[in-house]
Amino acid sequence: MTARAKVVTFLRVPPHSATIAESSEFSIKMPEDLETVDGSCILIPCSFNVPPENELDLRSPASGVWRKHSRWFADSTDVFNSSKTSNVLRGEILGQLTHKNCTSVLYNVTRAMEDLYFFRVEMGFKYTFEDHVTIKTRDVLPKPRVTPPSRQQEGSTIRVACSVASPCPQSPPTLTWRPALGDSVVTMQKKEDGTQEVSSVLSFISSSVHNGVDLSCVVSSSDTRVAVQETIRLAVDYCPKNVSVSMTPAEWLLGRNVTLSCFSDAHPAVESYWWFWENGNHSELVGQAADLNLNLTLRTMGRYWCRVQNRLGEANSTEVLRTDPLWWVLAGGLSLLLVASFCLICR
Repeated sequence: MTARAKVVTFLRVPPHSATIAESSEFSIKMPEDLETVDGSCILIPCSFNVPPENELDLRSPASGVWRKHSRWFADSTDVFNSSKTSNVLRGEILGQLTHKNCTSVLYNVTRAMEDLYFFRVEMGFKYTFEDHVTIKTRDVLPKPRVTPPSRQQEGSTIRVACSVASPCPQSPPTLTWRPALGDSVVTMQKKEDGTQEVSSVLSFISSSVHNGVDLSCVVSSSDTRVAVQETIRLAVDYCPKNVSVSMTPAEWLLGRNVTLSCFSDAHPAVESYWWFWENGNHSELVGQAADLNLNLTLRTMGRYWCRVQNRLGEANSTEVLRTDPLWWVLAGGLSLLLVASFCLICR
């Protein structure tokens, strides 16, 4: 009988830091990219899953390790180990590892520490997860995001929201509105990926004086001396107001051709103009444009005023241009009566 040769196959195993076999059921969830201000801290939202056979190994003592550059021992640096008192970076494991929560914070993250970061858990088992987070730094805070309000009508409440990432929970950024048009409410919010952001909502009653105003949300922090801002321009609609009239040339001479002009403050702009002429009890419409060309004669004597309209309403000028020869004798020429105008209709 011939003896059978025993064939032994040797498998080359890469130098992996985990002491258990690879399994697709080991998984970790954390953002792909995180960014913080140079020298500040950074929050790393983190959670993981293990195979059913390792659930019983989720017990104390438990420690977490943040490994820089590679998941393998040979090509990496352990920058933080929760079981050690001395580390490359000071840090904390905020989550409960036995509950599969590896949320952590690393302090004093400088530009030299930019790299890939892998998480390793050590308890009843030891495993370094394959997925990683890329950590980067920047010199200044990121620009805030300002949500511009929709176009508002005068008298309505305007709310403007501003938000910015808050990568370091120990030194959240400060949001300031310029100009300070009203009251603001600041909140800290958690996003879907577990990162945090600071939000400020400014509320104020809109007025015509706010139309065209540049409103800025300014972000500052104790981690940097440089403040950043985002600016929007407000748009407020209102009825025509401050309606006035003028005559060019201003000197009155019988037989002279003059131009009467109607001015107003309105947003949106005035769409329609009407010029009215009054003489005694008689009144009639004499023009429908911003300017009225007129020849000064005895037949055109009387009072002239204008009415303007935009899509919100209309207003009359109570600044009356009077072309009465007797008035010219008594007053020495043209007289303009300056009185505030009022909005007649506002839908």
